[in-house]
This record gives sequence, structure tokens and C-alpha cells, in this order.
Amino acid sequence: MPRGYWDRRMAKHRAKHDHYIATHVLNNPLFDIRPDGTIWTRVATNGGLIPDEGWRRAECIGDSGHLYVWVKTGTGKRGTVKGERGVNIFAHRIVFAKYGKEPLDTYKIVNHIDGNKTNNLPDNLELITPPENSRHAMMNLGHSPIKNAKLSFKIADEIRELRKGGASYRELCQKYNISKGHVSEIVNNKIWYREGMVTETREDYRDEPQDQTGPEETPKTIDESIFG
Repeated sequence: MPRGYWDRRMAKHRAKHDHYIATHVLNNPLFDIRPDGTIWTRVATNGGLIPDEGWRRAECIGDSGHLYVWVKTGTGKRGTVKGERGVNIFAHRIVFAKYGKEPLDTYKIVNHIDGNKTNNLPDNLELITPPENSRHAMMNLGHSPIKNAKLSFKIADEIRELRKGGASYRELCQKYNISKGHVSEIVNNKIWYREGMVTETREDYRDEPQDQTGPEETPKTIDESIFG
């Protein structure tokens, strides 16, 4: 089956994160991936070990509603652990790598069957293709289809102006019903760009965990009350 540009780009991103899951998480004694879908770590947010062999929840919650785990890799952006460099990886992809019934596939997404992005119970996760993920969201969760065909230079210019005015990725995604990846591409003049256009600023494409949603803003410290 032919792969489009976006499929190849996202697959390359997932491949990097799947490599980090295999090499830095699954067999790392500082992480505990539990059967209830939670992930715990012995590393404190200041970079040291929690005393008395203590553990804390490793997940953070991002603007998309997904849970992430910051993993020290020695490269990438500075994360939630002070002074270290690493990447934020989808918690549900880590859980599936540990308990899933099949190996991870870089061209497939780990989907939440019940639509609850914080419910990472192994039985609630399945490995499906991006089109299957979109179909599941429409047929089972009542989501509207993404209609990127309605984009135009006029709308792209409007998105750039709103972003420069302080609009968040989430607000723009909801307003125009497009993914964060598309918003980032528009803001950075990679698509819907006319030669000779001048913008005041140019934002960096953030190299953080994605599925079909594209770049994610910095996750916030988790509020455990969301788990009931």
C-alpha cells in the first residue's frame, strides 16, 4: 500500500520513540509499567532518585488529553527532570509495548477503544492504522471527520495571524477542525505558503510524541484526581 508524505513522516517519528521504549524503558529498573496501565518511576523531578526506594507516577498530561512519559535519552529538549535531555513518549504506546498482543508497528497507532485518553488499561488498547483510527473516532465516538479540503490560503493566513496573536494549537485545531501537525505546518509556512510572504516570527517544529495529532505542547504535571 503506497505511503503518503505524512504517513512516512509520522512513521519515522514513531520509529524513533519505539526505539527509546525498547532501549530506555522496558528493561529499565527505574520504570515500572504496571498491569493497570499506569507507569511509575524512581526518578524525582530534580533528577535524583526518590529516597527509600520510593516511586511516583511517571505520566504527565498534555493539551491533547493523552498521557506522556518523559524519558531521558541524552538528546532532545529539556524535560520534566531538571537539567536532563530526553523526549516525551505516549504512555499508552509504552503500555502496549509491554502488554500488547502484537509488536508495535511504526505505521500503526495505539488506539483507546473506549475513547478515554487516560485509560491505558492493556485491554483498552489496540494497534490500528490511521484510517482505522479515524473511522473508530467517527463511528464509535461521534467525532466529525477532518475536512482538510476546506483549507485555503485565506484560512491559512487567518491561522497564522491568530497564532501570532496568542491562539493555542488546541484552539486552532478546534476552530478549523484540523490536526496539530497541519497547524504547525501552516504556521511554519511549510504548506499553504505563497512565495514572497513575510511573517514576523517562525516557530520551531517541536520534536515531541505524536500520533495522528502532530506536535504537542509541553505536558503539564499530572493531576491524579483524573484517575478517580
